[in-house]
Amino acid sequence: MVKRIVWSKFALENKLEILKYWNHRNKSNVYSKKLNKLFISYTRLIRDYESLGRKTSDPKVRFIIISNYLMFFEVHKEEIHILHIWDTRRNPEDLIYELNK
Repeated sequence: MVKRIVWSKFALENKLEILKYWNHRNKSNVYSKKLNKLFISYTRLIRDYESLGRKTSDPKVRFIIISNYLMFFEVHKEEIHILHIWDTRRNPEDLIYELNK
């Protein structure tokens, strides 16, 4: 059975902020569209290979690296929840999840 991808409100806001930033910075939406396609393709990859990614300090939450971003997700019986997208160039002290080393 194929699991359904569910984006949290917070993750959708993260994604929107990132895409708006690149639209504004580049004065074009070309890069933002490519980045959005990358986010979507990685969510499909997570759906197909749910054990993909690395663990965090929270045993339920994993993350995957997408270019300069970390996508945090949680696997449930019938769904995969995308929880957060983090730009790795930001201050790591503001990161919600602690990454396992």
